[in-house]
Amino acid sequence: MYTINFSTVLVVEDDVIAQMTLNDMLTEMGFSEVNITSSKKEALSIIDNKSIDVVLLDVFIDGSRQGIEIAKRINKKSNVPILFLTGSSDEETVQGISQTVNRGVLEKPYDFDIIQEKLQSTLGQHN
Repeated sequence: MYTINFSTVLVVEDDVIAQMTLNDMLTEMGFSEVNITSSKKEALSIIDNKSIDVVLLDVFIDGSRQGIEIAKRINKKSNVPILFLTGSSDEETVQGISQTVNRGVLEKPYDFDIIQEKLQSTLGQHN
């Protein structure tokens, strides 16, 4: 199986089961460091203090579109690629995502092959 050659990922997700699922998937893909948080403050602190290769960012944190706000803040601080995680395709969500610099959306429920392909594409890696 092809593995990701980049070592660090930040996952911002407030659902514990989704956190565990993503942690298992990303570890299996070859990420040596998977940082997971559900906190906006902690996510921004990680971006400030660690070298992150890619961010997987849930749009809805604690019932609101905090992920979009987090992405805008990350965009101001860093050029780290962001992939949004969402199960919503309503107009307000799509419009909010389009106001950020991002590399696309991964739809829930999560699929290993789709996530791996999108991460490889985002990070410029090929088989």
